[in-house]
Amino acid sequence: MATSNNNNNPTIQQDTTTPPCDYCNHHIAVIFCRADSAKLCLFCDHIVHSANTLSSKHLRSQICDGCRSAPVSVRCSTDNLVLCRDYDLDAHGSCAVSAAHDRTPIEGFTGTPSPVDLAANWGLELGLDQKKKRNPNDTVPDSGQRAERERENES
Repeated sequence: MATSNNNNNPTIQQDTTTPPCDYCNHHIAVIFCRADSAKLCLFCDHIVHSANTLSSKHLRSQICDGCRSAPVSVRCSTDNLVLCRDYDLDAHGSCAVSAAHDRTPIEGFTGTPSPVDLAANWGLELGLDQKKKRNPNDTVPDSGQRAERERENES
């Protein structure tokens, strides 16, 4: 939904709720699968769509930054948003200033790109560098062990 501020420049009121992944119900959904009408996190998208050649042909795209439920159709570089057709029309269709924003159509994708490749293509940081630096043989302490170590370090 677009609203006007004092400068008559429409802005987008984003839905601040982030939908959980329909597959794991744990991570934030960032991909919309049109064939399944499913919202998926990067990792579950890779799992689901690498299961067989038919599912790898499903057309998918990012989820709209405005409504958080529809596939995107345009990237607005001016506002640094990806928007579905309805939100794009709402935000850019009625004002000459916002209609001049730098907008690019977005195509969906098929296949099974890795989560890291998708994130890189979209300019996202997954925060995997810290995990790579940790020794894979180290065990992750539970919260009780962590609290005990913190108390020892404070002494």
